[in-house]
Amino acid sequence: MTPLKTENLDLTFNNNVAHITVKGAMAKDSLEAGLEWIDQVVEANDNFSIRVDMAKDDFADLSEISGEFKQVGRMLRHASLEENLGADKCAVLTDSMFLRNSAKVEGAVIPGLELNTFGLDADDVAEKWLRDQPLTQDKAPRETASNETAETIHASAGPAPTELTLVSPSEMKTIEAASTKREASESKNPWGDFRAI
Repeated sequence: MTPLKTENLDLTFNNNVAHITVKGAMAKDSLEAGLEWIDQVVEANDNFSIRVDMAKDDFADLSEISGEFKQVGRMLRHASLEENLGADKCAVLTDSMFLRNSAKVEGAVIPGLELNTFGLDADDVAEKWLRDQPLTQDKAPRETASNETAETIHASAGPAPTELTLVSPSEMKTIEAASTKREASESKNPWGDFRAI
């Protein structure tokens, strides 16, 4: 797929991921060229993922970043128009919490597209998520000393309770009353019976 680069829009396709980078307000002809490019990607690929990069410093204010993400939303809808064809996952990388929340709403209304948001510094995590790779690495199992057996590990945890005593409600009242009397006799507070009116 031939990359498309305009003043504020950069589109590339590598390793089954369409990369969309938006840096400022897109001109109408840039958006139209982007929509055509996305249509070509859909025609050439059955299933692919999309990565969108938008840094808040590339936009004048929240209004501009919101407006431009609406244009990106049009591209996302173009990318997932046909069932079982087109994009199935989209990762939005941004340092704007406003845009992250907006992207989640947009993703919820595009059928068949699973959208997730990431910080700009989470490049590796986003790429793994797009490729369905595990996001965390399993730690190596704990190595035990050669003389340490399962029994010694279990024994170090202490004995398990072996007997439970059931107490009826009337017995509980007796226990509580005895406890209250003991606490009262242990208390030498001269203000113990004082009541404010």
